[in-house]
Amino acid sequence: MFVIIILANIVVGVLIGISGIGGFFLPVVYNAVLGFDVRDALLLSFAAFIVSGILGSVSYAKAGEIRWAMALNIAVSSFIGAIVGVWINSLLPVDVVRVFLYLVVLISGVALLRKNKEKKKKSLLLDNIFFILVLGLSVGILCSMTGAGGALILVPVLVALGEDIRKAVGMGIFSSVFISLPSSAGYFMQSSAEGLSSILVVALFSHAVGVLIGSKVGNKIEQNKLRKGIGYISIISAVFLFVRMFLTS
Repeated sequence: MFVIIILANIVVGVLIGISGIGGFFLPVVYNAVLGFDVRDALLLSFAAFIVSGILGSVSYAKAGEIRWAMALNIAVSSFIGAIVGVWINSLLPVDVVRVFLYLVVLISGVALLRKNKEKKKKSLLLDNIFFILVLGLSVGILCSMTGAGGALILVPVLVALGEDIRKAVGMGIFSSVFISLPSSAGYFMQSSAEGLSSILVVALFSHAVGVLIGSKVGNKIEQNKLRKGIGYISIISAVFLFVRMFLTS
């Protein structure tokens, strides 16, 4: 079990370090592969996202790839949204939460395969504080409910509105810290917590190693090919998990 946890956290950490994308694999590994309770899986995943979010934010901030006014508005509203999302999750049956998680993986995979053939003109919505606050709130709710990383949902929206992709990824990673903090606390209170302390230490350390490796090699890997690869793996994984869930129900 520990070998799978270490490998999963290193691989996901590398993916996040390179592109900001891939965090949604962690709750799937914990729940579908290792058999953890959904909420224990979400606790372990969001704790890891705090680590990758902090490390990634420092890297993007140093490169000047974060628009701070927008990022802070998204962070505050996504923090509130995350609290709401954890509360909604606690009211839902485990199977419903699992369906939401697999749907996010599937939709994310499809979104990653979409081609952006031309640079879009910046939308006025990017400067509309009300829209940005609603966007952050919505992202926080959806991410905290399903275990998706903030960058995974936020980046496609911002890029579609004409934001520079590097700045979109930087703000997505930054927001993931503020989504993950209340989410980790909320799922800790719902968690069985038995035997998770040693797993948490191993997971966070290996995840940090992965993020640092990813940030080092990120410039050497073609982002488009990586995005497509993650997209195909996401779709195949989601379809497999849906089929397995229905066959075993």
